Amino acid sequence: MDRTLELRLSGELLEELEALTRALGMADVAATAAFGLAEWIRAKRAELEAGDTAATYFVNAALDELAKRRP
Repeated sequence: MDRTLELRLSGELLEELEALTRALGMADVAATAAFGLAEWIRAKRAELEAGDTAATYFVNAALDELAKRRP
């Protein structure tokens, strides 16, 4: 089930996100933001697992699927 998340970004951050969207050829800014968030979650999960093998970090399966569909 998809959910909606509303973000308020500074003008500078939005400009960077728009530039990245164009450079990567992604569909739109929202797709780029979702992909970036999924990648950040994946990296943080790996850091947690590497630092403490007993740590468990659950991520919404939809984020994992979005990361797999990167253009």
